[in-house]
Amino acid sequence: MNKRVIDDTEGATFDLLYADLNNDNIKDLLVTYNKPANGTVFVYEFAGDPRSSKIEKNLIFSGLDPAKSGVGKGAPGGVKLAWPNTRYRIFQTRLLIFDR
Repeated sequence: MNKRVIDDTEGATFDLLYADLNNDNIKDLLVTYNKPANGTVFVYEFAGDPRSSKIEKNLIFSGLDPAKSGVGKGAPGGVKLAWPNTRYRIFQTRLLIFDR
């Protein structure tokens, strides 16, 4: 398989991150959809192999509006993850969303 459509209902993707967000040893897909109004952040959880397994879509944030309007001013911006303890990633993951 060369490609798989995960979600074609939200519009253009701004940023994404492929990482194990819930410590189940299966990587998840964190996606920001940058929009002029009501930007959103979703996590897509895979039940196993991302090429073929069931996917659960989870809304993390919605209603994110940019501080300024105009081209390139949508919200949210990029996304990064931070763990309170980098040696053992067994604690709650912190999600950081940046305004461009």
